Formats: sequence, structure tokens, C-alpha cells
Amino acid sequence: MKKSNVFICLLTGMSLPLAANSFIADSSRSYRDLVHEAMDIMHRDMHAQVESLDPDTAFAEMMIPHHQGAIDMSKALLLHGKDPALRNLALQIITEQQTEIDLMKSVLKRSQVKDQRKVLK
Repeated sequence: MKKSNVFICLLTGMSLPLAANSFIADSSRSYRDLVHEAMDIMHRDMHAQVESLDPDTAFAEMMIPHHQGAIDMSKALLLHGKDPALRNLALQIITEQQTEIDLMKSVLKRSQVKDQRKVLK
């Protein structure tokens, strides 16, 4: 595994083989290929969530892959980009978007628990 891949994994707290959405930032691939793959995965996963009738659930379920797409594109930039300001922005995007993903997952989990309680009553 290249040092840059290890750095990105350590930075984001994930291992490459365990990436949830199957995107792997690999420096042997071009920036363009990585970004196109990230966008394809993002769009696929966003469209898969359009079924929910609850606006809060639909919003969170569609925004999670949207934010993950931003993280994946930022990882591609960190592998290939040179501009210090954009690299810094990519690092901020990774941190902020992951925090927001974690929040949305927490809200979804809490909402599922509430839904289960309604069914049990």
C-alpha cells in the first residue's frame, strides 16, 4: 500500500479494504477516473434512497452518499492535487463531511428506534 493511501486512511479513520461504499482512492489511477467513480457511486446510492416518504429520513438517506461522494473526491485530490489551499480544503471537507455523516446516521438510527416503538405499542 502506498504511503499516501496509508496517510489518507489514518486521517479518515478507515482502512482502504473496509471502505463502506466500495470507493478506493488508489494513486495508480488518474484523478479523473477516481472522481468519475466517486460520482457514479454517489449518484447510484443517492437514487437508491429516494423511496422514503418521510422528509427527514429521505433527506438524511440521500445526503449521506452525497457527503461520502465529497469525501471520496477529496481523497482523490489529496492523492493527485498540488495546490496547498485546495489540499487544505480537501482535508477540511473530509473532516466536516464525516462529522455530518455521523450525525445523520445517528438521527436515522434514533428515528428507527422510535418507529420500532410505535409498532410495538
